[in-house]
Amino acid sequence: MRSSRCFQMRQHLTPPSLNGSWRRIVEIATNPGDVVLDCFAGSATTAAVAHKLDRRWVTVEISKDSVERYCLPRLVQGGRR
Repeated sequence: MRSSRCFQMRQHLTPPSLNGSWRRIVEIATNPGDVVLDCFAGSATTAAVAHKLDRRWVTVEISKDSVERYCLPRLVQGGRR
């Protein structure tokens, strides 16, 4: 099966950075010092971006495993500028 030229070109496109997208959203929607609420922390992307942009943040995650494996390491690392 031959792949089309369009498909081959798409393979080389890189998706936008998730942090870059969240950064833009947080910048537009808040001001430095504002509180950013993330009710579903997941891997703590929103909290990490808010922290880097000098926003205060509150994040909630129901899974202890997610907190220990993803959230804490990311937020501890993010606190070192």
